[in-house]
Amino acid sequence: MKKRKYFLVVENQTKTDFMHLKDNVGIKVFLPSYIPTNDLKRISTEPEPISGETPELCANILKNKYQDYDVFYLNIGNIGDWADYKQVVNFDLDLQPNITVAFVCIPKNESRYKHDQVMYRIFVVGFDLEKYYNDYKIWTVYVVDENFSEDYVDKHHFFRSTTRYEPAEKAFFERCKTKYGIPQIELSLTKYIMRTNKESIRKKSVYMLTPKFMNKVRRHKKTTKSKMQNGSVP
Repeated sequence: MKKRKYFLVVENQTKTDFMHLKDNVGIKVFLPSYIPTNDLKRISTEPEPISGETPELCANILKNKYQDYDVFYLNIGNIGDWADYKQVVNFDLDLQPNITVAFVCIPKNESRYKHDQVMYRIFVVGFDLEKYYNDYKIWTVYVVDENFSEDYVDKHHFFRSTTRYEPAEKAFFERCKTKYGIPQIELSLTKYIMRTNKESIRKKSVYMLTPKFMNKVRRHKKTTKSKMQNGSVP
């Protein structure tokens, strides 16, 4: 049997971008105690809400407590509908309150933030929070060597707002088959991971399609097929 040289890694870019902001950059997202809702808890990085009767009071408390951070208001810009999403909330990360639903603290010494504060605040932090809150289906698929090293040999970004694939996406999958020898079952699994809404799959940040992982997938498919043939699966 010919030894495989290349494999796939499927990354939930929406989730890993948020985790990078939280764990590596060290941003803090506080929810205010005056909003009794669970909807926004997914973007909160802190276990306790910030107590204050107004957005301004909450921001002042944070500015006094976290003097090494710049504090911003996370405002709701607008709410709309997309084809694959029931409802999309757009955020504005601003200096002034306006329908404020959270407070974001950005470390002052973060290098990219120091280089261009407005760009980083709006197009990195604000947009990443928006993507994570709305659970955008943004994925990156990497082709890696047999050691699964971080130096990938090929990659492609996918934004699954549609079930159809763009020409560049189709070309990437074809390259995976013809150039890198990726079998069809792994390409099909990759597509399923990216398009499914199952929480058990979407809660995971990275899928490494190692031989061990794929053996589990094959065994699961075989077991499921057997149960269906025997009538034990409705």
